[in-house]
Amino acid sequence: ETLCAAPMAKVTALQALFDPFDTRIVYYIRPQVPLVESAFRQFQRARLSPRHTAIRDVAAYFKARQDGFDFEKNLAPWEAVFGTEAISVRLYDRRTCATDICGDFADVVGLPEIAEAGTALPPANASLDVPLTRALMAFKDMETDADKRRAFRSKLEDIAAQTTAA
Repeated sequence: ETLCAAPMAKVTALQALFDPFDTRIVYYIRPQVPLVESAFRQFQRARLSPRHTAIRDVAAYFKARQDGFDFEKNLAPWEAVFGTEAISVRLYDRRTCATDICGDFADVVGLPEIAEAGTALPPANASLDVPLTRALMAFKDMETDADKRRAFRSKLEDIAAQTTAA
């Protein structure tokens, strides 16, 4: 995920590491609205310090970080370094590949035996849903103790994991 908005210097350094190989870039994009909402929920989940209170809603979050959601801008360094022909852009969505991202990747890069091997994994970084995010935000407004905030967030993440698994 952290490579999606990598600056030119980082992409160039990666290219140098992979230079002897025939490298393909598989770049997953999400529909904008779910992407912004999910990123905001992740931001709220990580926001434990009382000093991080300026961004209180999705609109303010998008305004502050809108460059991060510009796919063309984020793809530009990859295209410049690896070439457009080396890049496959895929829609990350439950209807296409989000239930098995590893299998989709293997299929795109030409490893069908891995794609067919049932590589689906449970989410490693599941987002809190909207009601649980709102509960976390309300708790953070009332509680300044960082340890209690982390403990509450952990309980909400347990609830989210149980709900997702069901």
